[in-house]
Parts: sequence; structure tokens; C-alpha cells
Amino acid sequence: MSEETNNKEQIKGPKKKPKYPLAVLVVLPAIALCISCIAAGASFLVNQKLDSVSQMTQQLNSMTIPGVETGESATAESAASTPVNTVLHDDVNMNIIADGNGNLALSSDSVVVLRNGAASVAIPVSAFTDESSAYVEYSSDQRTAIVNGYSIKVSNNPFNSNDAIKLLGSEKDVYANSKAFDESCGLTIAYEVEPGVEYDAEKLHTILSSAKQFDGDVTVTLFGTPISEKWDDSFAFNQDVAEFDNEESCIYLSRYEGSLTGAGLDDTVSLGDGLEAKSADIKDDETGLSPYFITSEDYTFKFLATSDEVLISMFSANS
Repeated sequence: MSEETNNKEQIKGPKKKPKYPLAVLVVLPAIALCISCIAAGASFLVNQKLDSVSQMTQQLNSMTIPGVETGESATAESAASTPVNTVLHDDVNMNIIADGNGNLALSSDSVVVLRNGAASVAIPVSAFTDESSAYVEYSSDQRTAIVNGYSIKVSNNPFNSNDAIKLLGSEKDVYANSKAFDESCGLTIAYEVEPGVEYDAEKLHTILSSAKQFDGDVTVTLFGTPISEKWDDSFAFNQDVAEFDNEESCIYLSRYEGSLTGAGLDDTVSLGDGLEAKSADIKDDETGLSPYFITSEDYTFKFLATSDEVLISMFSANS
């Protein structure tokens, strides 16, 4: 088989239909975004079925009842302190970019928004890192996320903890703090460290202090190009893969490290704001998905979409 034929087969797409939607597996303190390859020789990924909730999540859900051990400085008074009601009404951005290693990340000027029913909380990415970006595992329909190793959860059954709470039942030491905004909205953050290693109490406090109740709109951008409102209500991503869903169709995104030589990518699809995708007359018979390739920060990424029109519609400049 020639190199040209082999490369065309490599980028063609899936051999079977995606079985499960992309979703974040709700595990605290280590939320795992589980993904499985659904194309032989290809590098696009989808999530496995969400099938379990960890013991640590159960502990975080019941932090106000016996089953947790407080640190020496934690007191009953600190857990019942007055809620801090601060509301952010401004609109915010979640900017998904390619970092210096070619991974998907959120830029440091982004804000992570978590929702749980009527409870909605915004936390700036800059609170988690001094770098230009952070790795995030996130799904817009989940109340939990993980940012640079810090697990965060919005709750409608909140309480305040001025000092870290040490959780039992883990091979590692897990410290958690919680902040109540009002009687129906709060945020819990947990961080895992090796036994005997001192946790960063100041960092936990900084993250909680920066968090606010949220009552604005979120603009999602991908590689600097805004996502259409028709697509930004249901999306999920980690550093390897992203999925956008508008209830009628799904678009998948992942890093592509194969060769495009001889792939016959003669067509160009304009996605808006200078973002362009290369494509060819290739479509998988079973899924109806076609590959589209873009370059960002010198790395190649592959979209999978059912048509040019569907991919174009995902970006607000075309909606």
C-alpha cells in the first residue's frame, strides 16, 4: 500500500458509530474523563459510559455529617459561619486553546463556570495557576470539574469551612475547603497530596476567595474563535479531546499526529476569524463523519463533523 493510500485510510474516520456521548466521569478528587478510540488507526476519541461515582464524591456530598475528620484548627463555628454572598454579573469567557505542548487547555484569562440547578459559580483560571493556561477536565452539564489537579464542585447544600477538612478513606491525604454564598449555593474544593506532604492552605484559600456566584453569560472560544450559542450549551473537554453537541449533531476534536502527505486535502473551509480547516471528499459510511484539519500553535488538530455546513455552524461568525 502506498504512503498516499495509507494516509487517506488513516484520516478517514470511524469504523463504527460512537456508542456513548462525551461526559465527565464524576470522581472527586480525581475526576477522570474516560475516553476510548473508535477508529482503527485514527486518533479521535469519545467517552466511555458514565457508570460509577467514587467513594470520595460520596464523602464530599456528606461533609456535614460524621465521616470526616477535621484538621486541628477547624472548628464547628468555622463550618457554620456566615455565608459570603458575592455575585458576578459580568459576562465571562472560556477560551480553549492549544498550549505549548499541543494539548487542549483553558487560557489563564478564562473563567470556569459550574452549575447545579439554580446554583451557579464562576472561578477564574488565574486563581489556579501562574502560568498562561491550565489543564481542565470539564463538562457543561456536570457540577464538578478539575483544574490543574484541584477538584471543584458547586453545591446547593452549602456550608462554610474556614479551615481545611481532612477526608478519610483515601490512600493519599485529601484536604477540602468549602464556601457558602447563600443558603442554596456553595463551592467545595479538594486537593490530594502524598501522605506526610504539607498541603498548600494558601492556594485553597485563594481559589475559594476568587470564586463568586455567577449571573452572567459565558462565551466559549476555540483557538481564538467564538463558538455559536447554538453549540456552547453542551460541550466537554480535557487536554486530549473535546466534543460539542447541539442536540442534532456532534462535533469531535482531537490532536492529530499522523502525516497529511498525500491525503488529498484540497478543499479549504473558512470557520471565521481567520480560522480555516483543510478537508477532502472523505466520509465514513457508517457514521457519516468527515475529517477536517486545522493548525494552531504549530500543532495539527482534527475535527469530525457530518458536513462542512455543520462544522461552519459551530462558530458564531457564521451563525
